[in-house]
Amino acid sequence: MVLVRLSLTLAALMVGNVQGQWTPGETCEGCLEASDDFQLCLETYTCDSDAILRSPNMRGVATTCGMGTLQDGNHEIKCRETGDKLDQCMRTCLPECILEETQDYFQCAANSAECNIEDCVTKIALNQEWLDRADDGEFFEKLGEELTEISMFETDCDGTDDKAKKVCEIGELCCGGCNEELGAVMHCVVNELVRPYQYGLIYTDGDVGEFSSSDECENIAEKNGKEACTTLLGERRKLTDVVNSTMTTMPEVSPEAAAAAEKCVGALNVAIGTNDVTNGADTFVNCVSVEGARLLESGDEETEDAGTDSGAPNSVISAAFLVVAAASVFV
Repeated sequence: MVLVRLSLTLAALMVGNVQGQWTPGETCEGCLEASDDFQLCLETYTCDSDAILRSPNMRGVATTCGMGTLQDGNHEIKCRETGDKLDQCMRTCLPECILEETQDYFQCAANSAECNIEDCVTKIALNQEWLDRADDGEFFEKLGEELTEISMFETDCDGTDDKAKKVCEIGELCCGGCNEELGAVMHCVVNELVRPYQYGLIYTDGDVGEFSSSDECENIAEKNGKEACTTLLGERRKLTDVVNSTMTTMPEVSPEAAAAAEKCVGALNVAIGTNDVTNGADTFVNCVSVEGARLLESGDEETEDAGTDSGAPNSVISAAFLVVAAASVFV
């Protein structure tokens, strides 16, 4: 049944997580009221859906859509300030692992000495048909489009597993040593956000669903996601982890990794704030997969020091075309 108010969507997320593994704190006070106020803003101001999706957060939605001040009886609604409140609610009332695990994955990819964009693009070029039809500079766009072909959130876990396996395959091709962190991201968004939300939906008749660990997608839940990709890809656990074997602790999150995480989490929050939770979560996973590959753009330090530009996307993708062409000769 469709949720009729944005506040019910946010309440379902909060209730679902209370029943799951996470409990919102006092900082969530006023969030349901703010969500209802913002829904009135959305209903009053006409705004292009693509413009909404391009907004980095709820304040951005209000600004992009030219939202001002409304009067709801004796209640004044300042849409942009309400967007700020919703942004705060997204940061404090949804599972903390969303941002934390995403930052960890991006930081892992950015700091792995054995992961670079050259290998990533070349391996994908040999495994994907669409790359030989892409122009230079379209690699990440095409990669994102391919991911949208599979939806992650169906009525059961089969579709979720199929999508997660595809994400793991890309992760393995680009930076397999970070697939534990990638799996943790998927476990968080699937089993600590969307699945509790689906089971904790507040319907218009007031019924509240129940959620327990038995309702999780178990293949993705393996060791809180750390073994998700190993399970889905049917591989034995690797004896060495490229990143963790060389780093005892994860370094401080770099500006690049933090910005990429904010981009993906922001897209998820905008989707939630506009009442589109499952599609937003799907978009979030796509974003994490693509941005994780994008963080490898710099290539290795020796190549950069040599004064070449082989780490640039156009150059790398052109090289990948040559690999595809050479491989086709021997087919």
